[in-house]
Amino acid sequence: RGSVVPVKFRADDGAILRGHVFMPPETLKRPKAGWPGVVITDGSVQAYENLYFWAAEDLASNGYMVMTYDVQGQGQSDLLPAKCLFGKPNPLSCPGVPYQQSYNFYQGAEDSLSFFLSSANPHRPSLNPRRVAIAGHSLGAAAVSVVGQCDNRVKTIVAWDDLQPVKADDCKQVDIAAANRWTGAVPHTPALATTNDYLFNTQPALTAPDPHGK
Repeated sequence: RGSVVPVKFRADDGAILRGHVFMPPETLKRPKAGWPGVVITDGSVQAYENLYFWAAEDLASNGYMVMTYDVQGQGQSDLLPAKCLFGKPNPLSCPGVPYQQSYNFYQGAEDSLSFFLSSANPHRPSLNPRRVAIAGHSLGAAAVSVVGQCDNRVKTIVAWDDLQPVKADDCKQVDIAAANRWTGAVPHTPALATTNDYLFNTQPALTAPDPHGK
């Protein structure tokens, strides 16, 4: 269904984030302008990038270049940023620590997008930089909701549980290079949301249900 290579890159705070880039199979003809791309940000509570390989593989088999990665403090990515590895008496004062905080997902979505579009991406020559989307799950969905509206390089957003409402002030949550910062009205990027239903716990039924009861 294509090929995959491991990648790593430095986050804004110096932590090393690790992930994979998935490529379409050789049987597909590459578009003249390059493959469209998707970057996937994982969810919280240690939702490793591996949980999203199904989406990456399916997208790659249909002609997309896709990157998955672990946000800071999850999976194979660093817990501590470089500036806090040595001589820091209180790790809790380090950026991105403790893990599971919004910063790791919001800034991670931005940093992963920048890596994906940079020359450090081993497959960057085959990418169409004008057709790049970002997708995220749970807290990652909240992150891509903001980054997708605040970074002018994003053309589409997919939020798996769930898309967040975004105002212009929300862009202050992410460190975005001036050249990539959207300065117009927010929201402006088309987005797709999928929502899960929670707390529908099964209950034992001791008798058959009344067909006329509801």
